[in-house]
Amino acid sequence: GVLAMSSTNFKINWDVIAGGNGSASSTSYRVTGTIGQPLITTSLYVNRQLTAGYCYPTAPAGRCLDPQTVFTLDKQADRAIAGVGEDINYDFTITNQSTDNITYRSLYDTLFPGLDDLINEQFDDPSLPLPRDLPKNGTLGISIAYTVQPDDPSELVNTVTVRYEQLVTIYSASDNCTVSIIKPSVSVTKTGSFYAMAGDNVTYTITVANTGNVDLDLGNITDTVSDNITGDFPGTLLRGDSFSNSYTYVVQSDDTDPLVNQVTAQYH
Repeated sequence: GVLAMSSTNFKINWDVIAGGNGSASSTSYRVTGTIGQPLITTSLYVNRQLTAGYCYPTAPAGRCLDPQTVFTLDKQADRAIAGVGEDINYDFTITNQSTDNITYRSLYDTLFPGLDDLINEQFDDPSLPLPRDLPKNGTLGISIAYTVQPDDPSELVNTVTVRYEQLVTIYSASDNCTVSIIKPSVSVTKTGSFYAMAGDNVTYTITVANTGNVDLDLGNITDTVSDNITGDFPGTLLRGDSFSNSYTYVVQSDDTDPLVNQVTAQYH
């Protein structure tokens, strides 16, 4: 039935599911609970759910919902590991678990700051069947790709926060997922004498270091004075590790002056 209104205060007793006052009185259509609880707009219909966490004492089972179950948000990435320049495909799924429609208000994503504007444009496009209001048990799926950038952190955390409104109360949900970003990197240095004469022995020391965040397998190491020296280095260089090797070269009378000696290291 319809709640009778009068010029005097009326009082509605509430079952409190998640804190707040047990009852409230008002001469208007609005009552409030304890600070920190959702603002409640009274319904004109008995047994109608007013907002998550509150309901009439006579409400049937299932009509009173915890504030966290008005809608759910799930975010997934299509891979756990990615390299620079590769695409990560993200999927968001929003599901209305309440007994009434919920209305889209906003979405913020740490990797896609302009995604909310794009979604609103599609909501407003009459040629697209994209609902701003999500009905009971309805779902909204969003898919978007992100290209890994060179300056992305090794652990790329992506968080999305979605806000929906139901009966003048705004509800928010967040979810995140983490993708490990592979950043292989190697450095090579060479030291040796600055001055020498024909017939002198010059000792060169080559050091390779894994400066990335993944283990590296040796391809080859070449040296302009000593040719291919790959066999002098280990087949695997663990992340954070380095390896040094020294060899001696006898300066020849027909060597160029200055004698340029270059080393090249290839890992994968």
